[in-house]
This record gives sequence, C-alpha cells and structure tokens, in this order.
Amino acid sequence: MFRTLLALAGLLAVFWSSPESVRAQEDFFQKGLLLARESRFEEALDAFSRAIESRPDHAEAYNNRGAVHHYRKDYANAVEDYTRAIQLRPDSADFYNNRGASWLQRGAWEKAQSDFEKALDLGPGFAEAHKNLGMVLYLRSDYDGAAREYTRALELRPRAAEIFNNRGAAHYQKGSYFNALKDYTRAVELSPSLAEAYKNRGIVWFRMGHVEKAVEDFGLALQHDPFFADAYKNRGMAWYHAGRYNEALNDYIEALRLDPESPEVNNQLAWMLSVCPDPKYRNGSKALDLARKAVGLSESLATLDTLAAAHAEFGDFMAAAEIQEKVVALANGSRPEEHRRYLQRLEAYKDRRPWRSRPGAEKAHSYPASGVVTASRANIRSDPSIASEILAKLGRGETAALLWKEGEWYLIEINPGRWAYAHESVISSGPAAPSAGAAELGRFFVVGVDLARVREHASTDSAIIHRLRRGERVLSPQTMTDWHQVVLPDGRTGWVHKGLFIKNQ
Repeated sequence: MFRTLLALAGLLAVFWSSPESVRAQEDFFQKGLLLARESRFEEALDAFSRAIESRPDHAEAYNNRGAVHHYRKDYANAVEDYTRAIQLRPDSADFYNNRGASWLQRGAWEKAQSDFEKALDLGPGFAEAHKNLGMVLYLRSDYDGAAREYTRALELRPRAAEIFNNRGAAHYQKGSYFNALKDYTRAVELSPSLAEAYKNRGIVWFRMGHVEKAVEDFGLALQHDPFFADAYKNRGMAWYHAGRYNEALNDYIEALRLDPESPEVNNQLAWMLSVCPDPKYRNGSKALDLARKAVGLSESLATLDTLAAAHAEFGDFMAAAEIQEKVVALANGSRPEEHRRYLQRLEAYKDRRPWRSRPGAEKAHSYPASGVVTASRANIRSDPSIASEILAKLGRGETAALLWKEGEWYLIEINPGRWAYAHESVISSGPAAPSAGAAELGRFFVVGVDLARVREHASTDSAIIHRLRRGERVLSPQTMTDWHQVVLPDGRTGWVHKGLFIKNQ
C-alpha cells in the first residue's frame, strides 16, 4: 500500500557533505562518492574503507560506507557503520535517520522508531525523518500517528507525490476512504507515472464497489509499470467480482508469472480455481497445489480458508472440514459477517458440498446509488466540510450519483474523474428521479414516534430492516393501503405504517 524507499534521498544528500581533511584521505573519500553515485558499490566500499584506514575518526566515511551497505541490502553492516558514525558525531540527524532506515529494513521497528525520533529531536524540519517515522508507525498499525507524520513531511515537501501516496495508505487503513482517494489523486497529479498510487486508488474504488473505476486505475498502474504483479492481482480480483472470469484468470496468471512467490497471488488464483461459479474455470488439483504453496509462504486465515476450499473442490471433504474448523477457531474475534461465512463453509464441507462464491452477492453496502436533493438547495463542496468551496448547486428534486458515504457526507461525481461532496441534510440516497421533476418523486414524511420500524414488505409479519427515530425526514416514492414505501439513507427501500408519521410535505 505504501512505498518502502526509506531514506535513500537522505543517504545521497549525506554523500555530498564531507569535512576538510588531508589530500590523500579526501582522494579516497571523493572517489567513494563518485563510485557510489555510479552504483559501483563494491569499489565504493573499498574506497570508503581506505578513507577510514587513513583517518579512523572520519564520521562521514563511516556514514557513507553504511549507505553503500544499505543499498546492497547488507543492513547488519550498515547499522554497524552508522553506529560508529553516530559515536563520532552524536549531533547528526542524518546519521540517526539513516540507521533508522536500516533498522526498519531488518524488522527492528522499535529501534527504527527511536532513531527517527532522535533525528527529529536534532533536526525538527527534517522531512525525510518525518516520512520514515510515518512508515514505521504505519507498520506498527498506528495509522493516526503515521498520517500525522506524513502530514508534517508534506508541510516541508508539499509536492512529494510519494508522501501523498503513503498518507493515503494510512487513511485507507483508518477507513477514511475520502481522504485516501484525495491523497492518491494528488499523488498522481504530481507524479503521473506513479504506478503504486494508481493501484492504491483502484483498491479504494474496489472497496467502494466501483469495479469499473477500479479496473481503470489498475490499468493505468500497468500502463506505467507493465511488470507490476500486484496491479495484475488486484485487477484480477476486480474482474472476478464483476463476473468477468476469463479476464480475471488471465490477470492472475500474469501476476503469478511475474511474482511466483507471492502468497497473495497464489492464494487468489487458488480461490478462483476452487470456488468459481462457472465450472470451466475450476480445477481442484491445480487449486490444491497453489493453495498449499500459499500456506507454505504465509499461513493465515485467508490462505487456510482457500486451502479448505481447494480440498473440497478436489473431493477431499474430510480434509476440507478439518482445515475449516481451524479457520473458524482462529477467526474468533473477527467481524461477525466474516465469522458467519467461515461457519457456512464449514457446514458445506461437512455436508460434502464444495463452496461456490457469488461475486458481488455479499456486497456490504448500496453504492453506487442515486441521490435526490431533499432541500430547496444543495451546495456541492470541494471537501467534506461546510467551510470548503462551493463547486455547484442543485435544486430540490435534482439527482446526483452517490459514490460513497462517510460520516455525514456523500461523495458524488460532478464530472467524469471529478468528485465533490454533499451533506446528508440536503440529499438522500434513493432511486433515480424521473425526468418529469420532483412532483413525481412522492412526498416527504416526518417520523412522529420514538421509534418507527422499517419492514422489508408492507406487512407487520415482514422482517425489520431498519429503524427510524422521531423527527427523521424520509422520502416516500409510493403508498400501498396503510403503508408508505420509504427511501433509507443507504439507498435501500422499505415500508413504514402510515400511523407512525405526523405530517407530509
């Protein structure tokens, strides 16, 4: 989700900062700089080592040799050299930042965080250290902290596309799709070839249910990076969700060719070959091979769940049920809907039935939807805030495409590729408005009781699907005897007995 190029710009900047010294020492040091700049790392290591032999207290030579080790992915030796540089120059923010980057690559997140924080104590305006601290906080699941550090980095480097991309990832993990979408869009505006940001924006669209927009962004990512396995994998997921199984299969196969050791790619292809509704795309034997490999690479709920499905498709229901029981046990504490699906699969395997997915059938929301303006005027704004710029105005009864709702705000599309926001007080999710105008939309009713039950059908025997509270105002497209059909905030429709309303408008 975010780019892991940590402190490379900072390391290069340090390459070009050396103190005065004797000519022989500086010859080796300057030679090391030139060789490192040309990516001739073995020769650069030798040059910096000879500079250190000539002058053992040469802090910059230790730092730059550490940088070369870092580039060569020899993070243990990088940390050792940075530590020596820090001992010689304990006031250098650069040295702490660079050591933090190597600690991070070694998975020592606590040590990395400590070094980045020390770098910022020594140099509060150090954008790279803010960015790197944001990365380690992200990896430690402190998404609020990560977003805060990325924001501070952007205050210092307001045109850094990579940092917008990374902050977008933090917003996404927080569930703030509005902010994630905005940051990813800004990232590609600043750097139109940043494939990672297109891919990440595609994931947001996919989570919102906008498969076409997701596929478009994954395609843009691949246009700029034809070897981007993760973009192929994600586009494959989008195609599968849309029921475009042939396109999904082709993308999964290409992703696997580019990254054969990816547990996610192996797992996604195994899942499709196990549970696809179209039998011509199922292959139990191949699915089992891929699922076993995925579990070997990374055992998780997702990979074990797929392995169980693959066993079931292969016909080994005993193994499928045994693995699925483990999945159900491990899933305790997960979201209720997710746990329910694991249980449903377990029951299927016990009944000797393979699992069949229903792409799109388990959609957890009702977007995209049509929105109807319920106020005399709806201000369409540039951001989800009443203090933001008004981009357009809609009158009562006019409609707009609602892409998502977050908090009290709807995301709407005012032009292709241009998004804006409308407050829930002025627009309601519901069926599309007929062209004849607002008079044909029905009437607006106000709830007159403490709690009004909304039922699936016009009957007291029907299931309750929602509850409205006193004072809530809803649109009623039609009436049936003693019942009014109402449009709910999420775009669904239900039925409320007319005696529960106090007036209509």
